[in-house]
Amino acid sequence: MSDDKPLRVYAMPKKLKLEQHHSVEELSKLYRQASDPIERTRWQIIWLLACGYRAEGVAKVTGYRRGSIYKIAGRYNQLGVDGWKDKRHEHLGPETLLSEMEQALLWQALQEPPPDGGLWNGRSCCGLDE
Repeated sequence: MSDDKPLRVYAMPKKLKLEQHHSVEELSKLYRQASDPIERTRWQIIWLLACGYRAEGVAKVTGYRRGSIYKIAGRYNQLGVDGWKDKRHEHLGPETLLSEMEQALLWQALQEPPPDGGLWNGRSCCGLDE
C-alpha cells in the first residue's frame, strides 16, 4: 500500500433504536393483520427493525428509502402507532362549492334534458343559476 492514498474507513451503520411500544411478536401480528397496504408496510418496517435489521436491510426488503425508514422509526418512537398511521383516509377533501340546497336543485335539473336540447355539460349547468 502506498503512502499517498488515504486509508478509507467505513463505519458499520448504526442500528436504529426503537421504543418498546410493542413486543416483536405483537409487531409481527399487527404487520400480518394490517389491511391497508401503506400501514402494512410501515408495520413491516417497524417489525423488521425490532427484529434487529439495519435500515439498509429494511430498505432492500421494503423498497423504501433509508431516510423514510428513519422518519417512520422516529415518529413511532415519539408517538407510537399514531405517529405514522396513514391519515390520508381521514381527509374528506375541500368543502363543496354548492350548498346542500344548490346541490338538490342541480340534481333535480339534471333529471330533465338540458334547455338547449343537447347534452349536459359545464356550460349548460352554469346557466341554471340564471
